[in-house]
Amino acid sequence: MRCFALAEAWAAVGGHAHAVLDEHLRPWADRWAAVDGLSASVGEAGAPPLDDSDWAVLDGYGHGAEAQRAARRARRGLVVIDDHGAIGRYDADIVMDQNLGASATAYENRPADSTLLLGPRFALVRRELAALSPSRAPTGPSAAPLTVVLGGDPPAGVVDLLREWLTGEHRPTGPVRVLCGRPETVQDLAGPAVEVIAPATDMAALLGEAELVVAAAGTVTWELCALARPMILLAVADNQVPVAERVADAGAAVYGGRLGAVSARDLAEAVDRLANDVVARAELAARAVELVDGRGAARVVAAIRSRDIRLRPAGPGDCRLYWEWANEPAVRVASFSTDPIPWETHQAWFSARLADPHTRLYVAEDEGRPWGQVRIEGSRGGQGEIAFSIAAAHRGQGLGGPLLRAAVRTVFSEGGLDTLTGDVRQQNVASSRAFETAAFDEIGSPDRPEARRYAWRRHDGGW
Repeated sequence: MRCFALAEAWAAVGGHAHAVLDEHLRPWADRWAAVDGLSASVGEAGAPPLDDSDWAVLDGYGHGAEAQRAARRARRGLVVIDDHGAIGRYDADIVMDQNLGASATAYENRPADSTLLLGPRFALVRRELAALSPSRAPTGPSAAPLTVVLGGDPPAGVVDLLREWLTGEHRPTGPVRVLCGRPETVQDLAGPAVEVIAPATDMAALLGEAELVVAAAGTVTWELCALARPMILLAVADNQVPVAERVADAGAAVYGGRLGAVSARDLAEAVDRLANDVVARAELAARAVELVDGRGAARVVAAIRSRDIRLRPAGPGDCRLYWEWANEPAVRVASFSTDPIPWETHQAWFSARLADPHTRLYVAEDEGRPWGQVRIEGSRGGQGEIAFSIAAAHRGQGLGGPLLRAAVRTVFSEGGLDTLTGDVRQQNVASSRAFETAAFDEIGSPDRPEARRYAWRRHDGGW
């Protein structure tokens, strides 16, 4: 599911993604084929040649350093998706762990120039779910069917637990809806008050109606956070224990327990308490949506694209180019000062900036053709102010976020800065979106009420 979310985001900016799926994931091949820009094959035999793609993505604990080197060969880059540092060694350009509490120390064994993407801000939420608005705060006892999400291939133990709960003395008093990817594992759970939907494909509609969810603490955790759904999480595998515990510690879920340690009675009591506690459900929903905004896939795509952007220092020959870009009508409207800039004024400003050791000007080029600029000013005391613009012919291609991330990597690798801040007019939605996609934090702008201020702080996770 998380690779599908990443592929959708890649296709949304004009790319193509091909999935090589294990045999048990064969039903997903049709899902990929149904999306423009995506394709899939089952098993290596139907996969395209390794050197046919610019980037490769590996997701799975079995992809060790040797497999990474093979995938990285003949490509511009490799992304490795991991959980809790399980793989241990990395030979990748980008390593990501979307889990809450993901630590850079777990990923120290990686290339020095690699990018590390950590935490739920990079959670890979599918487009159909990210497009939904978070649920409204509950106003009374849950009226919709209790929704149980088991994932694509649930272990027998969790199915047995549900069977005991749904048919035993502690069974729910209201309707229950069970969502699963494999029909053969759950069909016998169906009953007068239990609806089984398997395979569950229209998750947007199904989760969009949910008011209370019991789920295994896998990828769906982050989807439920983005939808602000109150949830009870069960850890049905070892790698789900830290997910459930950390999300519960953050106040965004109730941790129901680990498979084997939680009984049908425990589960029934947890569901009853939450179903009848409107305040608790509202608090869980509010904390959940603070963790995940649904734009993680776009941020990962921006990080990938940024690795292909090269910035060169601007020189005297770029003066007119900067002036022409600055005076484009769309740029002036979006600026804090909307008046056109006279050529003589610009010349003086540009010369002063080139001579200022605390200012850095960069030009982004594609095969020698300039298409964007970034400037860092006032880089004293470890802090600089960042601004950017993109040539008119290249707008609408989602390049703002990648350009800012490329600038971050360039500036911090050069040293001397700890923080970058950028101000954007409230009406400038495109620039705000670029800063958010580049994973800047919005920190407010108390001295400029007409602006939004974004910041990037140096951290141990790389850039």
